[in-house]
Amino acid sequence: MNWLRSQRGEGKAGCVFWLLLLLIGILLGFRWIPAQMAKSQLTDYMEELAKFYPRKEARWFKDSIMHRAKELDIPLEGQNVQVDKTGQRVKMKVKYSVPMDFFVYTYYMDYEITMDRDIFIIR
Repeated sequence: MNWLRSQRGEGKAGCVFWLLLLLIGILLGFRWIPAQMAKSQLTDYMEELAKFYPRKEARWFKDSIMHRAKELDIPLEGQNVQVDKTGQRVKMKVKYSVPMDFFVYTYYMDYEITMDRDIFIIR
């Protein structure tokens, strides 16, 4: 009868393991989700720039992207933003890395946003 009692799952190690795993998942989510949302907002902003300001120069695009990245707390440096505006196209490329500090380890998430868009000027 004693062996039946040990088979019913009375061990508490599984509960502790799953709670620890859940805690790690929540911690990762609190670090990863804001970084993804900032990347998405910067991508949308770059698309809006290319869509609504076709007559602006490449330097203006770069300054606007840098300003928006600063608002979103994205660690972006000037040499990592490339804007090429030629004729009827605008090409933008942004590369940056976001540090995610955990208790004993710092992980760097690398992001690269590229946009190649036609410019349509309506007179």
